[in-house]
Amino acid sequence: MNYSITGQGYITAETPVAVSPPDHYSEARRLLQLPRETVYRDGSPQKFPIIPASTFRGALRHAVTGHTFEALNEVAQKKLFKVNDYIWTAQGGVTDRREEGVESFVEISIPARVRAENPIMGLWGNFTFKMGSLIEMRSARAVDGEAAIVLIPAQVRTDPLERDYGLLGIFDKTDLGAFKDEIIARRQMVKAEKRAEQLEHRLQQVADGKREMTPEQVKALKAEIAQLKDDAEVLAEKAGGAVNLQQITTRYEAIASGGELEHGWALRDVSVDEAAVFLLAWRAWVANGSRVGAIQRSGFGKLKGHYDILIKPSQGANRLDAPVAAGRMKFSYEAGVQIETGDDVLQKIVGAEDAMRKEGFANWNLKAS
Repeated sequence: MNYSITGQGYITAETPVAVSPPDHYSEARRLLQLPRETVYRDGSPQKFPIIPASTFRGALRHAVTGHTFEALNEVAQKKLFKVNDYIWTAQGGVTDRREEGVESFVEISIPARVRAENPIMGLWGNFTFKMGSLIEMRSARAVDGEAAIVLIPAQVRTDPLERDYGLLGIFDKTDLGAFKDEIIARRQMVKAEKRAEQLEHRLQQVADGKREMTPEQVKALKAEIAQLKDDAEVLAEKAGGAVNLQQITTRYEAIASGGELEHGWALRDVSVDEAAVFLLAWRAWVANGSRVGAIQRSGFGKLKGHYDILIKPSQGANRLDAPVAAGRMKFSYEAGVQIETGDDVLQKIVGAEDAMRKEGFANWNLKAS
């Protein structure tokens, strides 16, 4: 018997959560922004910051893949897998690139075999075999909308030798002389770059009609900018590269600590064992710290939450019935994953996941095909 299982509930940010896709960088504000979702409330569109569904899908999939690989290695007492095996299961293969107009076919029996041998791939899907996912993961949406956002200010990465001059005593004097020359060159490089930026701004003002200059002045300004950029390149080489130890880090938007988010997921037409793998994924992710997003080195991204679970048969005469309340799943790093239930099906899923952890994954095939 297969089932449709849904979880709907709330997640709380125990520490700030910064999730910023690559296309969410604001050049004007020099800021990595949270993605937003538009929701209509009282007839007008409102934007709510979200943690994207893909963030949860990826975190859970990688966590359960890592756990099963480690468990199988431990039983075998040797390294069983190659990097490609991990990518195969954790990423779901790669898109098959073919010449335009060339069809790609998958033997109809392959997806069923792969689902049986590799339950992780069976749940999350696979590009190569055109297997869809059985997991419907939704984005987590901040309940308080824009009010849930805090700005994580830029920080400064300092030069350790300028912070602690006592370190200079442990180095050779000849090397220190070369290092001093690099510092001077780097400072001169920064000055040249800043001056070029200032002059480019003036040039833009002329183009926008906000500043007046004669053609000769514009020509001279362009020549000065070009010279400054050439000087900066030469100085960068003397400094040992253009990377400055004293860098200002990127600013982030984040969901504030204590921020609450609505979240839900669903499993479509899954067996008890497949649902158990999904539960195992949650347990593995929570055990790893229950974190998502950026700046985890500073403790960001820690979550806790709960889901009310509904279950209904996806096969047989009762598949048209409404789902029934089956219990609640709670999670936090400190308490792990807890299932509160008196429902027979959910108890079977919990039992199957427990047996899976104890008995291992010897019948799984996680090798790349």
